[in-house]
Amino acid sequence: MILDLAKALPELRGTTRAVLTPKETAKVFSVTPAHIGNLIEEGELGALDIAKPKSRRRCLRIPIKELIRFAEERSSLAESVKK
Repeated sequence: MILDLAKALPELRGTTRAVLTPKETAKVFSVTPAHIGNLIEEGELGALDIAKPKSRRRCLRIPIKELIRFAEERSSLAESVKK
């Protein structure tokens, strides 16, 4: 699945929010929430787990700064492959 970086970067830079949910992140990048979960599990995308200490479920939030880093990194990789 290819991330829509041309759309994502301006949208991320213009937000006033500090974090997004995996579902919101998936919408920004035009991918599924499962794909975002896979990127987090693989360590390619950083996320914060804000669940209560003894909670059985994770409550993930992705910082906007991390999304911009990720998008820029992917964008520069795509550019280097084109050359």
